[in-house]
Amino acid sequence: MSKPLLLFWQNPVSRRWLPVGRLTYANSRYEFYYTQEAQHAHNRGEFLPFGALREFGKTYVSEQLFPTFKNRLLTKSRPEYKEYLGWLGLDPNTTNDMMELELSGGGRATDDLQLFPCPENQDGYYRVRFFAHGLRHIPQHYDGRLKSLKASDRLYLMRDVQNLHNPDALAIRTDNPLEVVGYCPNFLVEDFNKLLKSAGVDQVQLSVARVNVDAPLQFMLQCELRCVWVDGFKPFDTDHYQPVATVQNAA
Repeated sequence: MSKPLLLFWQNPVSRRWLPVGRLTYANSRYEFYYTQEAQHAHNRGEFLPFGALREFGKTYVSEQLFPTFKNRLLTKSRPEYKEYLGWLGLDPNTTNDMMELELSGGGRATDDLQLFPCPENQDGYYRVRFFAHGLRHIPQHYDGRLKSLKASDRLYLMRDVQNLHNPDALAIRTDNPLEVVGYCPNFLVEDFNKLLKSAGVDQVQLSVARVNVDAPLQFMLQCELRCVWVDGFKPFDTDHYQPVATVQNAA
């Protein structure tokens, strides 16, 4: 059974990332449903459903990956496919579609959709890997520091309270000297800020997972955040992430 993947959509006007769906794979079948936030955004005239997945109040079931997500996998015949899997840290002999979507996010450059696995308690710890966002906004003189980073290098979170798009934004910085090398994805900052407050800043550890110098910007800096799992903490635990309904509809 693969980890459930949450689907986030970025509003092109407000630049806010909204949770709009959930994709799972278990017992040889895929399931997808829209969240309550997707329904609210649709009612506001902001969000449209995908392809044949037109109804918000149903859970879609299929033995094949839905085209909306299948189209976000890199074609295996592409010459860069093996290198691409290397950027994600995947073995071409053991990877599958859900693993690729989990680590790549299924996103494209300047895209407005991204998938992310729902974190699970791992032996008492919260651990997530993610690719840093906002690298195109980094000053050019910081670029050298970014490319010099190595796996396991310590990184730090820095609040960006005057960020025009999200006052809860968290920048990613180095130390000695302090240089910004990216941003946490906005759809993660709510939970990260909860952990900083409930577990304490000393318990939240951020480090480099890998640096892909020759990769596109969205795959250049992969980070890992590790923190003790605080009693009572539930990731992505608001009504926005809950399904509109649970009536099944075969796709």
